[in-house]
Amino acid sequence: MVSRESTGKYSITQQKAAWGRSIDVDKSELKDVMRVAKNAFAQTASERWITRLLTANNLLLSACRKDTKAKVGFAASEYQSDECHLVTAFIARSEQNNGIYHMFNKLRISDGLGEGFSIFTVTTQNPNVERGVSRAMQYFIYQGNISSYSLTRELRRRTLPKMLTPYVPKCPDESINSNYYSLNYKKGDAFRLTFSVARKK
Repeated sequence: MVSRESTGKYSITQQKAAWGRSIDVDKSELKDVMRVAKNAFAQTASERWITRLLTANNLLLSACRKDTKAKVGFAASEYQSDECHLVTAFIARSEQNNGIYHMFNKLRISDGLGEGFSIFTVTTQNPNVERGVSRAMQYFIYQGNISSYSLTRELRRRTLPKMLTPYVPKCPDESINSNYYSLNYKKGDAFRLTFSVARKK
């Protein structure tokens, strides 16, 4: 199933697989994935690792500039037995901080809530990811979809291909940054973040 959303100068395409199946990423789209990922990630992220991220997923989002029709970002979710795993999201550096990531998070969480999930997970070494997902959760509280959420962090040693960004990432919230100072980025340390939501009764 394919649907489209529009936000500002971008359009977002959603590809969703039926339960028990996964999105089939064709060769032409995989080329776009590699182009954007290599621009967004550091050189430590191999094509094999990037390809593995985009397989066995139930939801795939792609962002496209309306003016040039160029793909500039991708995000995916995997529906596991009792959780919606926010597998990945990467955006071309020239298009970052323009609202694409926030839209990705809203669409992925909205779809997960629609599928009945109350647990959302993400593995990251970037405090901006934690801040971004938290902001999206606050949006759904404001919209009345959920009443609250809680967050837990689990340290995962050597789980990512070293440091995915060209520099140690920081977000505008120092209270979030302080949790990430313990990570050994060069060895690929990351946090497994678990967002547990309470639904409106």
